[in-house]
Amino acid sequence: MQRRLVESVYEKEAARLQQELTEAHKEAHSYQQEAGLAKLSDRRLLQENIQLRKQVLDLQRRVARLEACFANDTGENASNQLLYQME
Repeated sequence: MQRRLVESVYEKEAARLQQELTEAHKEAHSYQQEAGLAKLSDRRLLQENIQLRKQVLDLQRRVARLEACFANDTGENASNQLLYQME
C-alpha cells in the first residue's frame, strides 16, 4: 500500500514535470517565432531605408540638373535681353 502511494506521488511529479517541459517547449518555440519576425521586420526596414536613400539621391540629382538648366536658361535670357537693349 505504501509502495503504491509512493509510486502515485512519483507519477504525479513526473506528470507535472512533463507538463512544465511541454510549456517550456511551447514558450521556446514562441520566442523563436518572435525572433524570426523581428529579424524579418529589421530586414524590411533596412530595405525600405535603402530604397528611400536611393530615391533621395535620385531627387537630389534631378534638382541639380534642373538648377543647372535654370541657370543656363537664365543666363541665355539675360544675354538675349542685353542684346535687345543694345539694339
